[in-house]
Amino acid sequence: MMKQTVALLLLAVLLLVSCAGKGNGTDRTTSDVPSSAVGTETSELPPDAAEVPLVKDGEALYTILCTNRDYLTYAETLQDKLYEKYSVPFSLSQRAGEAESRACIVVGQTAGLDAAYADLTYSGYAVKSLGRHLWVCGYNAETVGKAVQYWLSTMTKDCATRGEDGRVSVTLPATTLFVRNPKYLKNGCTLFGKKLSDYRLVLPEGSDEVAENLAENFQKELGSNTGAYVAIVRDTEAVGGAEIQIGKTNRAESAALYPAGETLERGDIRMESANGSVSVGYCGAGALYAALDRLMEDCYQSRTEEYHVSTTLKTMYLSEQPLERTEGATLRIMSINTLFANGHIKGSRFTDRTRIEVIGDYCLAFLPDSVGLQECILNNNVKYLDPVISEVYAWVPYDAVNSGEKTLYRKDKFDLKDHNIIDLGNNYAFQWALLEDKTTHERYIHGNVHYHYNTDAERLPQAEKVNAELKRIMELYPDVAIAVTGDYNTYLDSPVHEAMTDGLAMRSAVTVAPEGMRDYNTLSWHTLDFHTFETDGNQQLDHIMVTTDLLEVLRHKIVHDSLIASATDHYPVLIDVRLRTAAGA
Repeated sequence: MMKQTVALLLLAVLLLVSCAGKGNGTDRTTSDVPSSAVGTETSELPPDAAEVPLVKDGEALYTILCTNRDYLTYAETLQDKLYEKYSVPFSLSQRAGEAESRACIVVGQTAGLDAAYADLTYSGYAVKSLGRHLWVCGYNAETVGKAVQYWLSTMTKDCATRGEDGRVSVTLPATTLFVRNPKYLKNGCTLFGKKLSDYRLVLPEGSDEVAENLAENFQKELGSNTGAYVAIVRDTEAVGGAEIQIGKTNRAESAALYPAGETLERGDIRMESANGSVSVGYCGAGALYAALDRLMEDCYQSRTEEYHVSTTLKTMYLSEQPLERTEGATLRIMSINTLFANGHIKGSRFTDRTRIEVIGDYCLAFLPDSVGLQECILNNNVKYLDPVISEVYAWVPYDAVNSGEKTLYRKDKFDLKDHNIIDLGNNYAFQWALLEDKTTHERYIHGNVHYHYNTDAERLPQAEKVNAELKRIMELYPDVAIAVTGDYNTYLDSPVHEAMTDGLAMRSAVTVAPEGMRDYNTLSWHTLDFHTFETDGNQQLDHIMVTTDLLEVLRHKIVHDSLIASATDHYPVLIDVRLRTAAGA
């Protein structure tokens, strides 16, 4: 029996290759089968696969049905290619009820029509014949696209015949049906002894964009590594077995994480479990990411221990970072390029709102006295950042120049005594603020700059303007320390640095920090890769220049981890410093 089974499988594979290879190049789609479908995936015939009559006497026997707009492009491709191959028009419908009245080629997931997905894993794709319908199966747009491509590649003109009247009929052999499931890095993972595919992610009906974005990330990463498809549903649906409840849903277990009269603080995380289900309470994008990151790792480890967790983003996710300022430091200063728009981060799946809220959570976790922001535009970055940090930080006025350079300072600790912003051209600017400690009355100046991204020819005139403004500031406030944060778009040995500091006692903080407290690396670059957290360059582009006669640098730190790497294409730079006057005292 075993030999017969093996022989049949080999025959099926040979038939599949034979059918896919017949005819000339015009028989196949113009797109190649994705490389991921070769070698890393297993291809099987669906159970009870049989010939599929597709066209009879010049008439299509199916209507193409696609109810999800995410898949519509692929449904239209299928429609066009079928016409190219067989000169027979197939109608395309987006009406969910279509499947009740006629035979359909169902493209992608459709509510109430999921019986064909029983043996499909998260990254798999398939074409099946089940009941009266054909099913083009995939859990997302990428896999639906692969299913359409691969199915079309198996169809040849040999599948078509013409009657005496010239009308065409098309019958697809059983070998054009398939289930292709890839191999996964982590197999057999469970949670509380249950299969991961038994779970659903439950979001509140009114959940915001951030929760949806992070839930989708969790679904995709877990599925890509384990093969488990974990559906995302709203809490308006009835309880359906094991659940991962995110936020304050209408489930009793979830609501219990938000007691009446009690408010979770930004960064708070709570996790409880009972009867195989998990409830996640949180406040803030960073906190939800950390909780789901922990849950994902626990799924990989097949956790069985119940959750009774009450913690914070800082404790759960950032415990290895220098959250407390260095001993002896009187100031902590930070520089962050917030990225003007998503799309420059390889592999990041964060929306603009999610990533900007994460940047705000990092500001609150590291709690610098002032922060220099670059590419912080009004319509997205300021809009999303301000609600996160407004209780702690104030903005230095920036309206005089239209640019992305903006500065934050702790309003509980400092008074803003003076400020200015100068236009460097091409939407770049240099801003500075004179800040005075409300208790000690010590002062320092936080400067913030962004130089042109292109060449030194564009940056040098900008640096000369900054140099002139710095000299003017020093004449006004000769004994006040200065730190200039920024995306310099240049390396340490660049002539831009020399032009900016010409005649001034200023150096990059990384060059004057003590050995062992000098974190200098390449993780500050436009082409930061989310998957490796490395860069295509080998030099640091973000710097904090300091007046070395008035500031002692105690630590220079590049803040890097997978979460902040998804939020911006520049890792933040942080310095802990001591005013020389304080050191002398």
